[in-house]
Amino acid sequence: EGMQEKGNALPVDAIVERLDDDIEWVRTAAARTLETRQKLPVEGAKRAAALVALSHFDEVPHETSAVSALCRALREHSSEIDRLDAAHVLAQITHPDIAEAFAQALGDTSPMVRKASADGLGRLADDQHAWALAPLLADYEETVRMAASSALSAMAEEGRNVLDQALSHVASETRVAAANGLCALGPAA
Repeated sequence: EGMQEKGNALPVDAIVERLDDDIEWVRTAAARTLETRQKLPVEGAKRAAALVALSHFDEVPHETSAVSALCRALREHSSEIDRLDAAHVLAQITHPDIAEAFAQALGDTSPMVRKASADGLGRLADDQHAWALAPLLADYEETVRMAASSALSAMAEEGRNVLDQALSHVASETRVAAANGLCALGPAA
């Protein structure tokens, strides 16, 4: 049962190392084996990686050591719900790597994950990723368009530039989203 090598159970240290494997199912198998053996790491990045692999997002510590595991889950996890959970946990943490993970997740197949990622960028008010939000103003899902609009209104000059340009978009839904974002900026827009 669990991770084995040539019929023998792998040592705990070898299993812990597999929590950082590039393949999702290997990370999950390692975490499940450690959980079964009651040998989950007790702190740090390895604990965060194990909890993310087990989809125990509510137990992941909100600290720097957890960020890379959560960012990886947001970008790569096969489960839409797990990607969404990772986005919600990341939205509660302040760390420089989070903005890039949110920007990458803007192209997710799930509208819920796209919305959560736009919300996360808006919370960070990081205008470095303002243009990455531009395509979401034309998203087929209204909640995604509104999240992108809100995020852009929270950003400085670049957010305003994206919203201004979207006002001339061919689709009326995109123009409405842009107008809403500009209205949120108030008279200064």
